[in-house]
Amino acid sequence: MLYSDIVWEHYKNPNNFGKLKKYDFEFEDVNAKCGDSVKWFFKIDGDKLTDVSFEGQGCALSVAGCSIISEFFKGRALKKIIAAKDEEIWDILGFEPYPGRILCSTLGFSSIRKALIAYIESAKPTNKKVKDKKTAKPAKVDNKAKK
Repeated sequence: MLYSDIVWEHYKNPNNFGKLKKYDFEFEDVNAKCGDSVKWFFKIDGDKLTDVSFEGQGCALSVAGCSIISEFFKGRALKKIIAAKDEEIWDILGFEPYPGRILCSTLGFSSIRKALIAYIESAKPTNKKVKDKKTAKPAKVDNKAKK
């Protein structure tokens, strides 16, 4: 079997998939190497991520990674999410990296971290674009929230 049962389950039935009805800001990111894309919707209360969801397209590893990460980070302090170390991702995801597919597996983790850094740095982001240093592709932060 190419992927574990964990990956297949989260790919077929992802947690937190779809746009939140009420959110504070959104963030888009793309894995430039393969074209996987994710758009996050965030609900923040004080210093906590109270709700999060995503939409996007990608391979099984990308979608499963977003599903698992979204569930893990929900309810956590923003600064703790940002401070999470890259090495911790495999424990959180519950599967080992597949050779050549690390960026697919970590798209959710890296994009949530980038989104929250942008959110904190700009207090209330408004269509501000931030660049992913690895890909130099623009990632959008938009706070046109549905309230």
